[in-house]
Amino acid sequence: MNMQPTHLVSEPGWVFWITGLAGSGKTTIALQLLNALRSNGRPVILLDGDDLRAVMGEQTDYSIENRRKLAGKYGLLCKLIADQGIDVVCATISMFHDIRENNRRTIANYFEVFIDTPIDILTKRNKKNLYTDNASHEREEVILPGPDLEVPNSPDLALSNDGSESADTAARLIYETWASRENKS
Repeated sequence: MNMQPTHLVSEPGWVFWITGLAGSGKTTIALQLLNALRSNGRPVILLDGDDLRAVMGEQTDYSIENRRKLAGKYGLLCKLIADQGIDVVCATISMFHDIRENNRRTIANYFEVFIDTPIDILTKRNKKNLYTDNASHEREEVILPGPDLEVPNSPDLALSNDGSESADTAARLIYETWASRENKS
């Protein structure tokens, strides 16, 4: 009997890293993508930034340093799962160039999606009441548009989510763009 370590699989899964500001629609789109991948027989899980923070970071504040540490842990967790042959849809703000670059270097199958949503749309959605104190910067958990925001330079796909398209349409575009790239490999 040929015994190989259980952590080695012939084909690693894909990591779909979906990033954007709070309220951009990451989770809603990620759920639709999860369903599309599952309906095509792919083993896949969803990791959402809010859930990940509750599991990994409840003792941390919202400082840039702690956000960066958590984002790095999210990338490591995604890699660990993908290395087991399972696709991961990860919806997280994680607006750090170094984290995304590290993901590209270390995750065999990495597909980055940036959900670009105008601030006026974010403010209107404001489901978690995060942008209420936007002007005075009183809410430390909110990353705001501005010169320090590290927007992805070259995601595999950038989507504008101004509300004119459904989450299903966005997820279908992500799936189709990824599938065409996957078929070329």
